[in-house]
Amino acid sequence: VNRRFVILTPAVPVQTSPEDAAVFNIFPRTTTLMWTAASGASSYEVRRQWCDGSGNNCNNYTDVTPAATSYTFDFIGAQVGRWRVRSVSAGGVKSDWSPWRTFRHQQ
Repeated sequence: VNRRFVILTPAVPVQTSPEDAAVFNIFPRTTTLMWTAASGASSYEVRRQWCDGSGNNCNNYTDVTPAATSYTFDFIGAQVGRWRVRSVSAGGVKSDWSPWRTFRHQQ
């Protein structure tokens, strides 16, 4: 018996909020990241970074794996941050990462 298995890569999620280059003037710096549900996804991986004031020299937070299409966290400081997301299938196959989106907290 010749059986062929096709491994389907889930779609890349589309980021919806915050807009790229969003500026926040809130404290505490509670930040909600949102994206569209991706075809073939059973969960997501979110990569968040904080950067220096120029948006360079970025450092990773620990990646998180929310099952929903949003993630809320308290950002580290009054500085630039960025994020991206990818989908993960039930079998563990990962999509490509979405593009980086930046934001800035002013206080």
